[in-house]
Amino acid sequence: MLALRDYYLEKLASGTESVLGMGSAGVTLTPDPDTWAIKYIDVMRLQPILEAIDDDASGFITIGEMNRFTASRPRDWR
Repeated sequence: MLALRDYYLEKLASGTESVLGMGSAGVTLTPDPDTWAIKYIDVMRLQPILEAIDDDASGFITIGEMNRFTASRPRDWR
């Protein structure tokens, strides 16, 4: 899960020094509608996120588990 967070941080950084107030102030971010989610993918919420996605509690998230998790979202959610 933390690797997923790192991926989004790198994606959003796009050449800037910091993202979402992590570092210098006044950084211009690329517009991305998923930016809000980064602050929720952290160590404090790691266990509940893993429990929601990892159906068999193996500690590993398979592509199938991730597909089932993302397919279960309400249709009007992005």
